[in-house]
Amino acid sequence: MKTTTPKEKALAKVRAAQKKADIVSKAFGPPPSGNVATTAQPVLNVQVEPGQTDARALINANFSPAVGASLVALDLTHADSKLDLTTAAAYFKAAGTEAAGGDLSKSQEVLAIQVRTLDLLFNYFLRRGAVQPNFEVKESYLRLALKAQSQCRTTVESLAVIQQGPAIFAKNANINNGQQQVNNGVPAPAAPKAIDASPTEVLQPVPARARKQKAKVTNQTIGAVSK
Repeated sequence: MKTTTPKEKALAKVRAAQKKADIVSKAFGPPPSGNVATTAQPVLNVQVEPGQTDARALINANFSPAVGASLVALDLTHADSKLDLTTAAAYFKAAGTEAAGGDLSKSQEVLAIQVRTLDLLFNYFLRRGAVQPNFEVKESYLRLALKAQSQCRTTVESLAVIQQGPAIFAKNANINNGQQQVNNGVPAPAAPKAIDASPTEVLQPVPARARKQKAKVTNQTIGAVSK
């Protein structure tokens, strides 16, 4: 029986990883033709607020989430569109301001569109995997399809939370602010009846023997044994 050396196992893992990377690369198509290193750097017009230094204005502008999202769009997703950085940053800034103010209509629209897009990816990978003769390649496509399906479900749940609010599950709580009595098989004593006697009869002293008998009965009712 032929034994596999650790070096051969490592090479086999590298080949498998490279094969999966080639599958993903072919599935999503060629990379954008724009080259970040050779294209001209985008220009950002920075507005200095009253009482603000130029250095502070540059820091606020370059570290702004809107500018960061715009740079991602210009460098990666829309490298060939030649979009204006300042206009793109203003677009993302307006979207963030609307969401922070409570208007989530644009966010709901984005999620709804992403649900449809992820569903298209699910069907695309599923169809590509169904026609593959190699089992490993078929499995890779099916895994991508199931990942798209899972993300689609998560996006639908996020959309439902935005529209309806998060679900709250409450459990019943037994809260007792006073004394609590536990009866093990013994029924709880009935509530005392109203006293119809006159005030003079109520204030009369009770004989010692009667008090002892009454305490014995009370203890038996609670569950203790009186000797």
